[in-house]
Amino acid sequence: MVEKTAGKSGVAGTMQRAWKKWITSPLGAQAAARVEAGEAPTLAGMKAFQTHKCLHREMHSSVGRQGCGDSVGLLQIPYMLGKFVFPLMGYKGWTGLSPAEAKSKSQPLAAGLRDHWKALKVQQPDATLEGRAQPKKSCDHN
Repeated sequence: MVEKTAGKSGVAGTMQRAWKKWITSPLGAQAAARVEAGEAPTLAGMKAFQTHKCLHREMHSSVGRQGCGDSVGLLQIPYMLGKFVFPLMGYKGWTGLSPAEAKSKSQPLAAGLRDHWKALKVQQPDATLEGRAQPKKSCDHN
C-alpha cells in the first residue's frame, strides 16, 4: 500500500505537514471544505497550495528569496501530493492504492501542477494582489 511506502518521515512527511498547515489556514479554507465534505482535493486546490508555496517562504533565505524553489514547486509538490500525501491523509479515492495505481492517478494532476509552476515562474514580480500570483501576459508590439 502507498501509505506504508511513503511513511511520515522524510520528504513525504514534510510535504504532508506543509499541506496540513496550509489546509488548516484561511488560505486553504476552500480545499478544507471539500475534504470535510468527504471529497478529494481538486487540481485548483493543489494549484492554490503551490502558489502559496511559491510566494511565501517559511525559513529565512540568506540570499533574500521569498518563496520555494524548483525543487519544491516543480518536483516535490507535483510528485508527492497525489502519490503520497493524499493517501496518507486518507482522502476519498486515494486510499488503498498500490504505488503504481497512485502514480497513474496522480500523473494528470502532476502535469497540471508542472504547467502551473512554469506560469508562476514568469509572473510579474509585483503581481501579488490579494495573495494571488498573476501569470505574465505576453506583450503585443504592433
